[in-house]
Amino acid sequence: MLSQSQRTTILELNARGISTREIARAMKLSRLSVRKVLRSGSDAVPEIQRPEKALAAVRRMMRPDGAAPLPAVRSLAYFLPVIDEVLGTDVDPHYYQHVRNKLQRLAPAR
Repeated sequence: MLSQSQRTTILELNARGISTREIARAMKLSRLSVRKVLRSGSDAVPEIQRPEKALAAVRRMMRPDGAAPLPAVRSLAYFLPVIDEVLGTDVDPHYYQHVRNKLQRLAPAR
């Protein structure tokens, strides 16, 4: 997920007439990521809509520093246990907002 400062930079560079390809290359991002920001026209970081994805991401990021590295997520099957957990529990929606906020704080740090 791109930070607000990255999104602002993309929009500013585009306003100066710099192409999507050049922005992506300079910022070491995919052109798709740059295009999504330009399409949105906003530097606001979008809210995560799926609580199971946010929960899984936070769990990956909160692992202890000495823990064995996890393999890359190569399939949505990675999320199935978390989806089952989310669907099988009655959790207050405010908890998922807390998870989203934690994810936004952790994402720039890693």
